[in-house]
Amino acid sequence: MELPGDSAIAKTVAVACVDQTEIVSPIFHGDAVRFEGEVINTGSSSLTVQMTGYRHDISTRQFVHAVNAVITLVALDEQLRPSRGLPPLVDRESPERVERLKTLAKQRKELSARWQSAQEAVDLLPRVTMEMLDSVTTGLETSVAVPVKDTLVALNTSFMPRYLNRHGTVFGGDILLWMVRSRAICWNSRPFTNADRFGMH
Repeated sequence: MELPGDSAIAKTVAVACVDQTEIVSPIFHGDAVRFEGEVINTGSSSLTVQMTGYRHDISTRQFVHAVNAVITLVALDEQLRPSRGLPPLVDRESPERVERLKTLAKQRKELSARWQSAQEAVDLLPRVTMEMLDSVTTGLETSVAVPVKDTLVALNTSFMPRYLNRHGTVFGGDILLWMVRSRAICWNSRPFTNADRFGMH
């Protein structure tokens, strides 16, 4: 996932956040997967990349749209600290496209702040009631009230040296894999089809 950022700014980058992850179709063990990345915003030391993944369907010999994600990368210096002074995003053939992307980036930042505020408000609730749940839960077997503290699950893992990337840090893909496996504990092993947001800080 870091390759689009590496290529765009000619610097070492690290994944800071994986946002808006959507699984369009399943990717199975052994599938060949192609990822396409496009830088859609740059900051002083960070850049945002739109990722689209395709899996190769052997039966049809075609690539099938499988996953969408927006990731935030941070440029690093030799000491693996944020490196400021990234070049601005430009498109000489379509300057208005850059302005449109800047507007979208601002809206995404505002939505992220609202989402974070909503999560913090939920954490302060003594319990979650049926009236608070969205209509998507209609027909599901749910309790009348669930104490928020009862929904928290603490999980630990150890990453061996083989999980380290060339910078000596844990590869983001291995962290995501662990997060996906951990959700089974929180969700009684039900099929996992969509994730609204992954945050890694």
